[in-house]
Amino acid sequence: MKRGRKRKLPTPVNVEVHTEHDLAKMLWEKYLRPVDLPTHEGFDATMAIAGDTGMGKSELAISIQLALAKFTGQPFSVKRNIVYTREQLDEAIRTLPRYSGIIVDEAVNVLFSRDDQKNSKIIKVLEACRSRNLALLFCMPDFSAMDAKARKSRIRFWIDIRKVGEGLEFIRMRRTAADPHLTDPWNNWAFKEIGSNYYAHPNFIGLIRWSRISESLRQEYNEHKHNSELLSDKEDEQQDQSVEAFLAWLKDHNEYGDYSGLQSRAAEFLGRHVSTVSQKVRKRRKE
Repeated sequence: MKRGRKRKLPTPVNVEVHTEHDLAKMLWEKYLRPVDLPTHEGFDATMAIAGDTGMGKSELAISIQLALAKFTGQPFSVKRNIVYTREQLDEAIRTLPRYSGIIVDEAVNVLFSRDDQKNSKIIKVLEACRSRNLALLFCMPDFSAMDAKARKSRIRFWIDIRKVGEGLEFIRMRRTAADPHLTDPWNNWAFKEIGSNYYAHPNFIGLIRWSRISESLRQEYNEHKHNSELLSDKEDEQQDQSVEAFLAWLKDHNEYGDYSGLQSRAAEFLGRHVSTVSQKVRKRRKE
C-alpha cells in the first residue's frame, strides 16, 4: 500500500514580534471597528490564552484589554470586566456597553469540552458578541480543553505562552473556495509534523511580548479572584444544602421510611406541580 504524500509546511522567514498594543490595534482595526459597508458593523474579537499556572495568562489578558480600551473608548475594570462563571459571562455580554472587553478567567469552568449540553447554550450566548462588538479573552491551561465547537467557530486568535513574558500567536483560518466547510481551521495535523518548530505552523503569525501590569492592579486582580472563589464556594454549599433538604423532605413523606422509591416519588411530585401550573396558565388565558 502506498503512503499518502506528506504535506509541505511553509518555511518561516522573519518572525514578527508584537506587543499588547500591536495586538490591540489589530483587533480594533480588523475586527471590532465598523467598516464602510451598510450591512457590516464589525465583528467580535474572541481569543484564547493558554499556558501553565504562573506563566502570566491573566496578566497578558489584562494588558491586552487595557491597550484595547484606548481604541474602543470603553474603560476596563477588573471587578466589572473579569468573570469566572457562565452566569457572570452571560450577564456581562448582555449588559456591558458595546466594544467592551471581557476576560473569562479560569475558562475551563465555562467552556469545558466534556459538558456538551451546557456548551451548546453558551455558544448561542457567544453569538451575541458579534452584534455588540465585544472582545472576549479566555484564559485556560490548555487550548484543547475548550469545547471543540467553540474552538472551531468562535475563537479567532490563540496565544500559547511557553515562557513568562512571551507567547506564540496563532490565527484561525478562514473558509476558502478550496475548503468551504473548513473542517480543520487550526490545522491540527501540522502540530504532529512540525514538532517544536511552531514558527512553521500555517496558523502562526508571530510572537507577543508584553509589559508587566502595575503592582496595585495585580493586587486588585488577586483580591477580585479570591472574592469570586469564595462566592462560588458559598453558592456550591447552598446548592448542596438545598439538595439535601429536598431529599430529607422526600424521605419524611415516603411511607417506606427510607430512600427506596424516591426517584418515582420525585417524578410524581414534579409532575403534579407542572400540571397544576399548566392548568392555571390555561385558565388565565381564557379569562
